[in-house]
Parts: sequence; C-alpha cells; structure tokens
Amino acid sequence: MKVKTVKVEIKSLEDTLAEARSVMEAVIKGKAVKPKGHAVVFPNWRTMRKVLSERRLELLKAVRKHRPASVYELARILNRNLRSVQQDVKVLSELGFLELEKNPQGKRDRLTPKVDYDKVVLEVAL
Repeated sequence: MKVKTVKVEIKSLEDTLAEARSVMEAVIKGKAVKPKGHAVVFPNWRTMRKVLSERRLELLKAVRKHRPASVYELARILNRNLRSVQQDVKVLSELGFLELEKNPQGKRDRLTPKVDYDKVVLEVAL
C-alpha cells in the first residue's frame, strides 16, 4: 500500500516569491518546469501552530480513523461543540487538509468530511 502524504512547508514570503520568480523566468525562457505538487505553506512556526493546533490535528485523526458521515457526527466523536468543529473543518478544508463531500439529505446537503492521506510531512527552509 502506498502512503499518501500532505506536505507542509514553512517558508518566508521572500523565499516563496523568489521561487515563483524563478519558475516564471524559466517559463518565459521556454524551459520545462516540473510541478512540485500540492503543499500548504506557512510563513512561520507561529502561524503553522495556530492553524495546525492539537485540536485540529486530533480532528483530522478522528476523520481518518472513524470516517464520520457528517460534521455533526464528528463533533459527537470528539465530544466538542458543533460550532467550533464546523469552524475547524472550514479552515482545514480551505487549506486542503480535508475534503467535504456533499451528500443530499432531504432539503439540505450533509457534508461528509474526508481525509485521504496517511501522514503530514513538514519541510522547513533554512
């Protein structure tokens, strides 16, 4: 079985812009540029720790392990307030750490959280 990963980088804005500039220059010169793949980039440790808090990592693990059918069920599994779980799910889905699958349920769609990777890999530029 192949292990799927999500790459997390801590890289300054200056380094990110320099990398983008380098890629654009290569494209302008007609050189082939190999895609790096998806990564979530944070400017510093503080921001990363704020976004990937212990509670949010616990939430991701619970989605992976228990495969809840809804955000409500996830809140019950975690024994947390529904509103705070909804907020965490929104942040994590916007960053690509989890997907929300819409499932029709009567008048409203049920959002089913999904995690399709096995680990998060951290890369820090020195």
